[in-house]
Amino acid sequence: MSFLKIPIINLILFFHIIPVLGFSQVKNKKIDSLLQQSISLARSNFIKGVEVAESALQASLKSNDKLAVAESFRAIGINYHNANKRDSAISYFLKSLDIYSKLDDSKGVAKVYNNLGNSYKYFNNEKALYFFRKTIEIAKKQSLDNLIGSSHLSMGTILTKNKEYKAASFEYYKALSIFKKINDEKGLLLSLQNIGTNQYYSGEVKEAESNLIQAYNLAKKNDYKNTLSSINLILAAVSISKKNYKSAQEHINEGREIAKQLYDEKLVYDFTLMAFELEKKQGNYKTALENLELVHSRDSIYYNENVSNILSLHEEQQKSLEKEQEYKLQLEKREKHTIVMFFAVIVAALCIAVIVILNKSKRKAERNNIRLQKLNEEISVQKENLNKMNLKLEDIIAERTKDLISKNQKLSEYSSHLSHQIRGPVATLKGLIMLAEDELINEREYIKQMKKCVDDIDAQIMDINIALHDASRKGLNKEDK
Repeated sequence: MSFLKIPIINLILFFHIIPVLGFSQVKNKKIDSLLQQSISLARSNFIKGVEVAESALQASLKSNDKLAVAESFRAIGINYHNANKRDSAISYFLKSLDIYSKLDDSKGVAKVYNNLGNSYKYFNNEKALYFFRKTIEIAKKQSLDNLIGSSHLSMGTILTKNKEYKAASFEYYKALSIFKKINDEKGLLLSLQNIGTNQYYSGEVKEAESNLIQAYNLAKKNDYKNTLSSINLILAAVSISKKNYKSAQEHINEGREIAKQLYDEKLVYDFTLMAFELEKKQGNYKTALENLELVHSRDSIYYNENVSNILSLHEEQQKSLEKEQEYKLQLEKREKHTIVMFFAVIVAALCIAVIVILNKSKRKAERNNIRLQKLNEEISVQKENLNKMNLKLEDIIAERTKDLISKNQKLSEYSSHLSHQIRGPVATLKGLIMLAEDELINEREYIKQMKKCVDDIDAQIMDINIALHDASRKGLNKEDK
């Protein structure tokens, strides 16, 4: 039983090395066409596929389309992945992931995580499972059911490889449920095939055969020859374990014929090994030995081819590294060019701003000069007017000074007049009052003398008033004096 598992486990892994290719977001039709062509060449002619992807990368760099650059790196990674150059594939996937992350493109990030998971599952199961879980986490938010289903299938493959059959079945049935929901027959086919293979390893031969037959019918219906051939190989192993040698022979014959049509030497080799096991079980040792010799012969050829492939892969990796360095230099040049252009635009904008400011300042200065000239003229006129006003004021002051001198003289005379002329009648009045109080004067004489004093005072006041308001008069009446 353990011998039969060798080709089958290799087969179940093989059918998940092709990463999910959908969800193209590249808007440039020419670049998108190149990328699709590159991906379609990934399994048949990876060298040509890489060349086409590099052409897409050059066009993407030229047009500064970052999304197309990310997808070009991913396409190159897919081609290297299918050529079993995992290190180179991971390197390009990480470049793609870096760009998609910077663009905040969740779909792109999910696709690349799926690619990384498929590459890492050949040598680091923990990392592979991590990337598939991340893919599912992001894909659920974006409702990318196909990507979710594919990731569950890949996780199941890793768990089968680790002989964790129950956990693997859990992942396979999740994938089956998703593919049923979206009616993806290819996904259904792969899910049933892997569930059947996993059940075969778990010893559930009857259940395995049931699921594998369903997968076989779907492959027949859709003419998936490669998948049909691999299912025949597993069914042959199931039939041998059930000792149904006739059915096993039919599956070997059909599967080997399809493998020959597809020029798939690896599958032909696996069927030859299965045929050896069948003949050995039936006791046909001669035929079994012939098949074993074919296997041994093919092993020798594989060894020589592998040595040759290792050398050619080394050369291609060297070329890839050189191209990678070239891409880095181109990216650096473009980044520098972009930075230079950015600063050139800023400097030009600043220069224009300075010119505009200077021009405005010049115009403002000219307007200010004109205003200053007008103000100077106005000030000159006002100065002349002030000079004239000053002269007039001097004349007015001189006149007013003379008038004040005259009035002061009059006031001085008035003061003297009050002291001497008016005080006399007042003293007389006081004397009359005293005489009246002492009843030394009769009333008639008292009134007569009082009237005379009052008239005298009134005459003096009237004269003073006239003298003060009459500028022509030099002083009071002489006779009063």
